Amino acid sequence: MIQFKRLSLRSWPLATGALVSVFIIYGLVLISRSRQLQQKIAKEVNLLNDLSQIGGSINQLGLTHRMDVGTRQFQWPGELIKVQASIGMLGDEYSGAPGMDELPRALGELLHQADSLHTNAMAHQGTWSEHRPNEVVFDFILQRAQSAIDRTTRKVHEHGLGTHTATLSDRWDEAQLLLVAACLLAIVFAWLVGVSNKLLLQSRLRSEQLDTARQNLERTNQELRETMLSKEEKEVMLKEIHHRVKNNLQIVKSLIRFQMDQVSDPKTMELFNECVNRVSAMALV
Repeated sequence: MIQFKRLSLRSWPLATGALVSVFIIYGLVLISRSRQLQQKIAKEVNLLNDLSQIGGSINQLGLTHRMDVGTRQFQWPGELIKVQASIGMLGDEYSGAPGMDELPRALGELLHQADSLHTNAMAHQGTWSEHRPNEVVFDFILQRAQSAIDRTTRKVHEHGLGTHTATLSDRWDEAQLLLVAACLLAIVFAWLVGVSNKLLLQSRLRSEQLDTARQNLERTNQELRETMLSKEEKEVMLKEIHHRVKNNLQIVKSLIRFQMDQVSDPKTMELFNECVNRVSAMALV
């Protein structure tokens, strides 16, 4: 159980580091997707501006038609070429955008019809009442062109900007959740670091205590060994002293007996015998 706990505590920082890596990678992916959405939104905003300019150019083309019919200035071809070029560039630049697959073709057909009506009006001179039916059809064609632009504008708003804005909002919500999760993870990681440091400190203290105990034990063993050696030496010395004392007592006994041989008095002999007995008793101790 203790070993499992140690392994778990050691694996916590690794698991936290793995989660941090996952959060960082997911955050980078989220930032990349958000940047792509922002680029798409910016592109669609530019598309709306360009559509508005195309609508203005078509209105200006209608004014040019009326001026040419009224004043015979023949400015229509140049203006028509500019509008057609703008529509072609718009279709190439925003290909794949909502409604842009149909708009250039529809505007091209309508402008072709308007050009035919303009050519017919310029070829037949007459009064305003005579040109009235032709002008009604011409205005209707321009209205259809403007309606096509308006439909495309609505598609861009609904299927482009609206969808991308909602998706970007979801991305920001995910980013906020990611930020909250990262904050919580940072708190947990800080707590784990504190626990890990505490465990390391306890382990270091225990190691120091064990090292101190080991040193004390070695010192005690050394003292015990030295003490045991000194006792043995003392025993040897005591034995040597006892041996020498016995030898000295034997010498004393020999001297006393030598003196006994020189004495003839019984009392003195008795005293010498008593001394010999005492010395012998001392030698037996």
